[in-house]
Amino acid sequence: MTSAHGITKEVLADWWTPVPECGCFLWLGAPTNNGYGAIKRKGKNYAAHRISWEVHNDQTIPAGLCVMHKCDTPMCVNPAHLRVGTVKENMADRDAKGRGRTGTRSGPPRIGVRRPPSLTPEQAAQVRQSRERTRDLATKFGVSVGLICNIRTNKPGYYHIQESQQ
Repeated sequence: MTSAHGITKEVLADWWTPVPECGCFLWLGAPTNNGYGAIKRKGKNYAAHRISWEVHNDQTIPAGLCVMHKCDTPMCVNPAHLRVGTVKENMADRDAKGRGRTGTRSGPPRIGVRRPPSLTPEQAAQVRQSRERTRDLATKFGVSVGLICNIRTNKPGYYHIQESQQ
């Protein structure tokens, strides 16, 4: 099936890598600020897990519903790990698994805050020195292609893993 955005199963398969230990299909493209995989089509970004659910279930996501991860891995696009639910169900699932913010000191939600890097400064140095393809490095380190590109180009915001700190 092709999604309403013109994305096919074949296109998706080029952008994920299986992780046998957990069954996740990790998205190799860039993550959003909140850690979910993103795919860009015709100048617009879409959540990769939502596109994966639509393509593999041959239907669009009903209005007002979200796509939930059974595996709790935001970069996973394995359709067997995804299900449609309400926002209320998603929040209840989050709270039941202890992933919600609790207490009076937790403050307001941190929208737009980047996740900490998933590579050490030593690994970032290996990325910069490597002649391997970007996608191969992303698979090797279990991170997105976007992160590898950002490290290789010393993009601002990745100061904590830049060469000057090594």
